[in-house]
Amino acid sequence: MTPTPVCVHLVHGESTSRLQMLPDTGADVTVIGTRHLQMLHIPLSSLQSLPSTTTLTADGSVMTPAVGCFYATLRLHGKSCTAKIQVYEGIQTPLLSYGHCMELAIISPAFPKPLLEVKHINRCAEMTHPPTTSPSAARAHFLREL
Repeated sequence: MTPTPVCVHLVHGESTSRLQMLPDTGADVTVIGTRHLQMLHIPLSSLQSLPSTTTLTADGSVMTPAVGCFYATLRLHGKSCTAKIQVYEGIQTPLLSYGHCMELAIISPAFPKPLLEVKHINRCAEMTHPPTTSPSAARAHFLREL
């Protein structure tokens, strides 16, 4: 189920703007597109540079490098947080990270944290019995295990 966008008040410098953002509990960074930056009247030249790191999308593909980032205060329903917002070319929908969703009370504190790393286990290395090579040995093993 896709979450509903929320209207966040974004305070940057002396100006406050409203921005529809999609809560993304699988994201570890909050992102907007360059067109949103223009809507917020934040000049591209004012962005801070980011270290060259690889950022992955939900499907595991690599994102193009960020144009830069800026800091702003996000406000929603009486809650607020300071956010580092990364700007990317081509982002159609601004995304709120898991951490910012938590700080703005969009999700419950009991909401599970996203998996940051998936460890694959080689099941063959876990075998406690030697492999069987004959049908009768396989049948005996099956009957013994079940």
